[in-house]
Amino acid sequence: MLIKLKNKRALISGGTILAVAVSITVATLLTRRNEPAIVSQIAAAAYVLIDLDAGKTLYESEPNKSIKIGSLTKLMSVYICFQEIEHGNISLDDTVIISSAAVSKPGPTNNLKEGMEITLDSLLHCVLLSSGNDAITAISVFACGDELTMVERMNRTAIELGMSSTGYIDCSGVNTFDNRSTVHDLTLLVLEILEKYPQITNYTKLREATVESVYNGDVVELVLHNTNVLLGTMDGVYGLKTGTAEASYNAIVLLKDGAHDLMAIVLGAPNNFIRWDSAKKLLTLGISR
Repeated sequence: MLIKLKNKRALISGGTILAVAVSITVATLLTRRNEPAIVSQIAAAAYVLIDLDAGKTLYESEPNKSIKIGSLTKLMSVYICFQEIEHGNISLDDTVIISSAAVSKPGPTNNLKEGMEITLDSLLHCVLLSSGNDAITAISVFACGDELTMVERMNRTAIELGMSSTGYIDCSGVNTFDNRSTVHDLTLLVLEILEKYPQITNYTKLREATVESVYNGDVVELVLHNTNVLLGTMDGVYGLKTGTAEASYNAIVLLKDGAHDLMAIVLGAPNNFIRWDSAKKLLTLGISR
């Protein structure tokens, strides 16, 4: 386990993420003179830096601010997929036949074709590296029968996890849909995923991968590149997911080195550069402790 929590349910008090039992607690803000200057340079609308080993929030801003999350939506879809695998209803080795619903999904794509055959494991690579909307739609249809049923389950699960400020319109986070969440709610979801399904990081730690599919009897290779630009450029990064919605650039980044296991969530950055600059500043601050 990456984290050991007796109770991952969380509550809000005075705008700060607090956890029940031995979950996330609030640390006193660091007081070294250089740190306030670094924090003031973080231009995202909301953020948090968490020490996963200690179960402690190091820094946060606007944890309850509702923000469009784009492809961070896919984390809940993947969580439900992992539930179905755990329950024995589907398997990573299952072959999925790509439907018209999947290929017609707008947004980032893996160029899947209707009728293409591909394993569920390969589709998870497509989602968790290159964030294909077609791939997560195919997974949703395979796991739940259709996208509407998946979305209904996503919203029920959000309520069950205490994600009271989260709402999903679709399974992928298409820009035109108003999928919204908060730093607080996404913290709950990520902690749940990391505890129950840590195998997600076997995908998200990869900078690139090649998976195979079959289309019209021919083997077709799909070359995937991870959307997390800190992979390979910042030592210890191993996940997790990016999301973009209009002028809201978002990222959840995991970093583990010999002394730290950190999570930075950045929401509502005004552009791509600030998204990654903010995440890197937060993680560097955590490493320096």
